[in-house]
Parts: sequence; C-alpha cells; structure tokens
Amino acid sequence: MIRYRSHKQLPLVEFDWPFQTKLDKNNRWINLSECIPWDELAEGYYRGLSDTQGRPTKDARLVIGAVIIKHKLCLSDRETVAQIQENPYLQYFVGLSGYQMEAPFVPSLFVEIRKRMGQSVFDVFQSAIIDAVESAKPKPKAKTTSNDKEGEPPSASGSSADEEAEARQGKLILDATVTPQAIRYPTDLSLLNEARQFSEQIIDKLYPKTDWSKKPRTYRVKARQDYLAIAKPGHERLQTTGQRCTGTGRRRYRNSSCSTDVSIASADIVLISSELEKVRLAAALSRRTLRTIRQNIAISITYNLIMVPLAMMALITPLVAAVSMPVSSLLVIGNAARIRTLFKSVR
Repeated sequence: MIRYRSHKQLPLVEFDWPFQTKLDKNNRWINLSECIPWDELAEGYYRGLSDTQGRPTKDARLVIGAVIIKHKLCLSDRETVAQIQENPYLQYFVGLSGYQMEAPFVPSLFVEIRKRMGQSVFDVFQSAIIDAVESAKPKPKAKTTSNDKEGEPPSASGSSADEEAEARQGKLILDATVTPQAIRYPTDLSLLNEARQFSEQIIDKLYPKTDWSKKPRTYRVKARQDYLAIAKPGHERLQTTGQRCTGTGRRRYRNSSCSTDVSIASADIVLISSELEKVRLAAALSRRTLRTIRQNIAISITYNLIMVPLAMMALITPLVAAVSMPVSSLLVIGNAARIRTLFKSVR
C-alpha cells in the first residue's frame, strides 16, 4: 500500500540536528539532493504499487536515496544501512526530517527493492533525470533578423533554420563501456563444463606426486559426450545435461578423486589459510612434540627399571608401590601438557 507524502526539498535549517554544530551547506550530499527530481522519481517508483492493498511501504525518497548511496559508494546492503544510520548528511539526503539513532530499515529490504525496481521503473527514472537536466539549462535567446519589418511576423524560412543549426552544435561522445555484452549467467552450461575440465587438469598435475597405485577415474569422456549432446544447436534439455555433469562430479568426489584429497595426500604440510608463518609454527610444534615423546618414554623406562626390581626383592611396601604407579602416570601426563606452554612461547 502506498503511503505518500510530498518530496519537496527540506531546507537545511529545518533539519532537526541535536548537536550544537551546524551542518555544512556545501556538503556533496546536500548539493546532490538539490539536483535530483524526487517527486518524479517517486511517481515512477509508486507506479507498480497499489494504493489500497498491502502494508504501507517505506517512503519513496528513502528507498531511492538508499539505492543511490549504495551504488555511488559501492557498499553492501548492511554497510549502506549502517552508513545512513551514522551519517547525518546521508539522513538528510534520504529525506529524513531529523537525525535519528535508529536504522531507517533492515538491510533485507534491499531484496524487495531490487525486485520492485525493474526496467520500466529505471526508464522512468532516466526520463525524469533527463528532463530535470534539460529544464535546468539556460534557454538560448531567439535572434531577430534585420530584414523583418516592424509589426510583421518574422520569416519562417531563415530564422528557424539558423536556430536549429545553433542548437545542434557541439560534439557527441558515446561511452561504449556500458554496452550490453555476452554475459554468462550462473545457469550457463559452459561454466559447469569448464569447471569439470579445470578439476581434471588439477588431478592430472597432482596425481604423479602421490603414492597412489591407481589413478582416480574422472569419467571425462562420458562427461564430454553428455555436454556435447546438449550444447549443440537445436537442443533444449539443459537441465538434464546439468544433472549429468553434476552427477559426474559427485562420482569423482565420492571415489576420492577430489583435487583437494590429492593435494592433501601429496603434501607434507597442508595450510588452510594464506599465512605462511603457520609453517614455522607447525615445524616448531612438531619438534617439541617429538622431544616430549622421548622424555615420556625415558620417564617410563626409568620407573620400571627402579621400581620393578625393588618390588621383586620386597624392599618396598605395597602402599609405596601403589602410590608410585599413579605418580609416574601423572608425571607423563604433566610433561605432555607442557606442549601447550611451549607452543605459546614459540608464538
């Protein structure tokens, strides 16, 4: 349901600002808000909405201003809402009557906004902006010819042709960077086929570095045939081929022929992050772990060499033997627990 209010520009002096400092009148967002035809843009935004059904929508200037901020600053949905919540100039730009600490709307609203703003809405926006720019330009003054007599209308042959020629003077520059190109969408079948070929290349390069006796099956011939059977002109069964290629990839990973498994099997150390410092930490931790293992073995052997002969010769009481057994185990466990403190010292 449309909840409309006037989008005429609010003067900066009437903007409710709780702090003592004044807002800068020459701020870029204030200057930009004065150039945008908000009423015409709101009319195009409300064109596809109902004025009697549905819940009340957000104000058109708030929605359109938020979209402009998002694309002008290249922000995400959450960051756009956070910037509007923190910046008083952005709140003035989106049409709020005063500064507020709360967020103007939830970031998930951008999903609905993108659904509503189709090609027809942007066509209205484009025409409204062009009309605003044209109306802001100074109109050229009409020149009167000296051949016209007083009291007689000017001749239509020479003056109109001269004015049309003067109005069309200048150079037209076309920007070809925004021309629609052959953009591939995620549903394009060729993307799935290229991913399959790339995974096969990774397996071919990493397999010789492993100790596997048999190379994993990739089903590349069958997958290629399934792709070509649908990719030829005249076929429309794209979904069937996508399922076949996806099934081929699933069989490949299910048979342990995944490129990640091959990499893990052929590497001494596997990093799951981009920090090479972890290699040094892993090497230091492994050396200390081996040292702790040797120490624990030495403690166990020493205990057995001392306590077993004493127990066999009845030189110690059963109580001392019973107490010494858990004490030796606690020594081994405590020595193993020292690895954590040693690892912190390496950091």
